[in-house]
Amino acid sequence: ERFVHYNTGDGLTSNVVRFLLEDSHDNIWLGTGGGGMNRINPDGFQHLILDHFTPDNDVSAISKDRNGNIWMGTNDGLYRYNDTAFLYYNREQGLPTSEIGVVLVDSRGHIWLGTKKGAIRMEPKNRRFVHFTGEQGLMNNNVKAIVEDRLGRIWLGTDSGLSCFSNNGFINYSIDNGLINDDIQVLLLDLEGHLWIGSKGGVSCLQFDDPTAEKIIHYSTGEQPAGNSVISLLQDRKGNIWVGTEGQGLSRFQYGSPQPDFIRYTIQDGLSNNTIWSLEEDRDGNIWMGTERGITVMVMPEEQCYTFRQEEGLKRLDFQVGSILLDDRNRMWWGTRGGVKLDLDQFELPSRQAQPVQLTHIDINNDYIDFKRLSDPAYQQIFRFGRQLSAAFDSVPAFANYPVNPTLPYSLNQLTFHFSAVNVPSREKVRYRYFLEGADDTWTYSKQNFSVPYRNLDPGWYSFKVQTTDETSKWSPPVSYDFRIRPPWWKTAWAYATYVLLGLAALYLGYRLSQHQLRLQHALDRRKAETQHLKELDTVKNRLYTNLTHAFRTPLTIILGMTDHVQQHVDEPLSEPLRLIRRNGQELLGLINRLLDLSKIEDKTFQLHLQQGDIVSFLRYLTNAFHTYAAGKGLKLGFSSDMDHLIMDYDPAQVQQVMSNLLSNAIKFTPSGGNIRVQLGQKEDLLRIEVVDTGIGIAPQEYTKIFDRFYQANSLQDHQRIGTGIGLAHARELVHLMDGTIEVSSERGLGTTFTVDLPIRNNSAIPHAESPLVLEVMPEFSQYYGEATSNDTKTSPIPVPEQMESSEQPLLLIIEDHTEVASYLRVCLQDNYQLEFAADGQEGIDKALRQIPDIIISDVMMPKKNGYEVCEAVKHDERTSHIPIILLTAKADTDSRLEGLSTGADAYLAKPFHQKELQIRLENMLENRQKIRDYFARKFEQGITIQPSSLATVSTLPPMEDAFLERIRKIVEANYDDENFSLPQLCQEIGMSRSQLYRKMKALIDTSPSDFIRTYRLEKARELLASEELNVSEAAWRTGFKDVAHFSKLFLDAFGYSPSQEKN
Repeated sequence: ERFVHYNTGDGLTSNVVRFLLEDSHDNIWLGTGGGGMNRINPDGFQHLILDHFTPDNDVSAISKDRNGNIWMGTNDGLYRYNDTAFLYYNREQGLPTSEIGVVLVDSRGHIWLGTKKGAIRMEPKNRRFVHFTGEQGLMNNNVKAIVEDRLGRIWLGTDSGLSCFSNNGFINYSIDNGLINDDIQVLLLDLEGHLWIGSKGGVSCLQFDDPTAEKIIHYSTGEQPAGNSVISLLQDRKGNIWVGTEGQGLSRFQYGSPQPDFIRYTIQDGLSNNTIWSLEEDRDGNIWMGTERGITVMVMPEEQCYTFRQEEGLKRLDFQVGSILLDDRNRMWWGTRGGVKLDLDQFELPSRQAQPVQLTHIDINNDYIDFKRLSDPAYQQIFRFGRQLSAAFDSVPAFANYPVNPTLPYSLNQLTFHFSAVNVPSREKVRYRYFLEGADDTWTYSKQNFSVPYRNLDPGWYSFKVQTTDETSKWSPPVSYDFRIRPPWWKTAWAYATYVLLGLAALYLGYRLSQHQLRLQHALDRRKAETQHLKELDTVKNRLYTNLTHAFRTPLTIILGMTDHVQQHVDEPLSEPLRLIRRNGQELLGLINRLLDLSKIEDKTFQLHLQQGDIVSFLRYLTNAFHTYAAGKGLKLGFSSDMDHLIMDYDPAQVQQVMSNLLSNAIKFTPSGGNIRVQLGQKEDLLRIEVVDTGIGIAPQEYTKIFDRFYQANSLQDHQRIGTGIGLAHARELVHLMDGTIEVSSERGLGTTFTVDLPIRNNSAIPHAESPLVLEVMPEFSQYYGEATSNDTKTSPIPVPEQMESSEQPLLLIIEDHTEVASYLRVCLQDNYQLEFAADGQEGIDKALRQIPDIIISDVMMPKKNGYEVCEAVKHDERTSHIPIILLTAKADTDSRLEGLSTGADAYLAKPFHQKELQIRLENMLENRQKIRDYFARKFEQGITIQPSSLATVSTLPPMEDAFLERIRKIVEANYDDENFSLPQLCQEIGMSRSQLYRKMKALIDTSPSDFIRTYRLEKARELLASEELNVSEAAWRTGFKDVAHFSKLFLDAFGYSPSQEKN
């Protein structure tokens, strides 16, 4: 007999044993339900009953202090027992409640009691009780478990969470601050000092590694994470935590593994039942469990489970929670509701021979195959219904009907294995477990099935393993069966190679697409960043323009005011400069006003002043105001409307601003003889205004750009008065502010049409009385209105130079398309120069070639020909190559200066220029030319022959001028002996008119062509007289002189002595 059962018949006072405890004298103490305390010594059971014990004493907890005293918690109070007597504590001794469920003796000697009415701390020395309830901070009054940690803190498990008693106060833990469940059943303090908490929601670990912060880790011990009830905890000698659950089996938490987690054991692993009431470890490290179906021991380290039930000697299977004890003699005690159980065999476990298991046969695709008859064609016909069984195998064993190591096609991938145990005395105790390596992840346990089907197996090698056991022995050695299923064609090597190639191609394509997408994304991000940067720059620019325009208004106001004041008190000669100052100041003020309007529109602070009126009459009157200027330009300006009158809301000032911009542009860019008309029409609830011209036109790609601020169409770059690029931007913003639209259509060389659509509304106030239309002449458009042009005494956009008193003044050609700049230059230079003007580059070239001026001032940005083209044309023409040129322009950057100088310009002045600087530059250029002329004049007076080499050594004449003088010398050299050769023949040979040749030679050597020919002949005559035996008459005839007397006089005037004296 391996187990000894003790009950009331053997001396126990009650069969309900709740707790067990071994004292220092090897006595076993048992707390019973309704029977009080029992002590077992070597002589047998001793029932300890005092006067205070009643027959239904229920001992639910036992603990031992450092002095060997036994403390017992009952449903009727607290008992302390030593070797001599019992001490009893109940309400009369100050115990707050008599029903005690948990007893703990802490490190200070205090006795902690857990009850359904709170926790009680007893100080044995003075028998003082301290009662802790929810009012003192306890989480819940039903205390089920108590432990003490290394720091002396008391941890109490209750129905509503966990409480920690420290420093005379409670710290509570619940679901709200980390617990997995509030109903705590059991507590365990492990060797690391961590607190393990078993609750109805699972198991958690409260770690104290960080002194400043506690950490709660939750673990899953069942199939559902943290979804099982934990009722027992144990830490073995290796530090592993064992967790007994209610219905979920046993779990082990292995310390020191790379990924710590629970390993789960159930009845499939040999447990007698999945509800573990109590846990204990014996001296050999085996784990003992009390369950609802008996006692199970797990032999370590094999983890082989053995179960002992009633047939092995157990009489009761209803073990109590936590009621288990290992005594000093390596005996295991269990408390049950039917008494106490004692294992007497010291765990000498039986060893039985494992019973073998054998495969009987194998079905393929649900068909029974007699493999021994596969060679019989008739068998295949009968049992396979005409289908061939294509399978390769080594052999068929004589004792079994299945092949060895078969290789099956993919179509035969459904197998059923049949097996059976051999020599089993009782099939009711037989259990099987099987595992298909290559398909299953874990063993499958079975008690009834003796066959297992596998359907739709994937290609590959498989090994079927099966084992059997009768529950009290080890599992039998596994029986293995290996087989292979060939892959289908789409899983063969060549198919996978194709897949790899397709995959690589897809990866490459994906990589290319991703790189393309990445580049697009980078470009988009860069574009967004650039757009944002441009927006920020535009904001800064607008703010700067606004500030600058505000700053400009004050000095402009002062300038215009002082100009008006001075103009009233000066004589007529100064009125023209003052008029120019005022006119340009007003134009600049208008530009500033438009910039301010644009800023206000962007800031949404611009206000319209709408009123109801007849807009047709207003637009007709506005168009008529431009008639005078258009006629002065040789243009026809017309107005037409589909309706005689139209009453609607409009802002007269802003409509005037828009129309003035459109009409001024039409006049500016329409050549003389062209037509401009304003057409009005009504389209549903819109007023359509069309400004149509026959001007130079706009390229289609620039339709949207011309409304951008400061943009100037490339097609307009060569036209006179290009503008600032503000007008159309201002007009568009104003039209949009009036809820309208503006569009453009054009064809290069045929004309342009601007279309403005304004909504027809009648919401504004109607003026009380009709007032006559009065146009406010805006400064920037004053030159276009009739009132402005009627006071202008000049009809030409270029000022006519006044008649000079002295023709000795240098001739200065001014090529400038801007009327006001030309007028300003005339005022600055008219006292010292003869002035000639040209309104564009081509006209300037023509006048330069025709009149051969002494010096030229040219603008750079002009219509037809710009300043660079003028400079290049003048400098590359032999007639004008000697003329100094000053380029005058607003382009002051280095590249523009270099471009101008590279085309042959002699100087480059940036606008605005200083009047004195311009005058000094002109004087210096003319002075340098005069020095060259004076040098050659002295040489002629001294009678020295003119040679190009001598010119080059003294002057800095360009190669073209050297070549020009060399040509003249050669022509005269070839014809000086011809008495008919004179100035007309020289002009014909050189390709210039008399005046052109005269001005050029005077500019280069300060000598007229006739003087040059005469002096050259005289020099040749002197050479002949000095070197040959010729008389004076012969020398005169040989050098082209007809009259000897006239030759002698000229010779004497040139050299200071007569020809005869030269001969002598």
